[in-house]
Amino acid sequence: MKNTKKWLAALLASVLLFSAAGATAEIRQGDVISFGRYMQEMPDQDIQWRVLYVHGDTAVLLSDRILECMPFDQEDNRWVGSDLCIWLNGWFLNSSFGYEERWRILPDESGLYVRIPTRGDMTNPAYGFSANPDAKDDRRIAAGSPTAINNGLWTSKLGNSTYYLRSTPNSTNLDQVRVTGSIGIARIDRDNVGVRPMITIYIGGMDPLE
Repeated sequence: MKNTKKWLAALLASVLLFSAAGATAEIRQGDVISFGRYMQEMPDQDIQWRVLYVHGDTAVLLSDRILECMPFDQEDNRWVGSDLCIWLNGWFLNSSFGYEERWRILPDESGLYVRIPTRGDMTNPAYGFSANPDAKDDRRIAAGSPTAINNGLWTSKLGNSTYYLRSTPNSTNLDQVRVTGSIGIARIDRDNVGVRPMITIYIGGMDPLE
């Protein structure tokens, strides 16, 4: 019964968010929308996503909060096959999204559904960010969820935290967004840097397979 209620709640949320008529007009760049669930203050709490870009029937979303804290990998800074990539596209994807949400998440060029942003994403004016990586851009700043903080996320006195980017400045590090909103670097194995998931979703009508 509990699983049935959760499925019905997810279905209702999907219908309300993505009505077949005029769905694209309902979601605009800069909006914050609910999509999926993850442990934050409480289990199965709605994930809030910031809409970075809308094009036709697709929208690029970045989690409004830093949802988790974990190392990128212990050995390599390549995104595909990294520990973080495997976790996001395995446990996180399958536990955070029901069927009515999963079919809306579109794969990227690598066939992966969940990613973290790159330096290019976070310096893309089309997404609303400064093109200057050294700029202290408030729009790049993010705070961590209680879950991320409890898992070791470093937090500044102002309540903001750093988070990984999947772009690589050299062979041993990754880019990261600092608490000031500028972009710096971090070791791949740090256990106090945050994870801010990013997805692209279909915002059109009903499931095309039905």
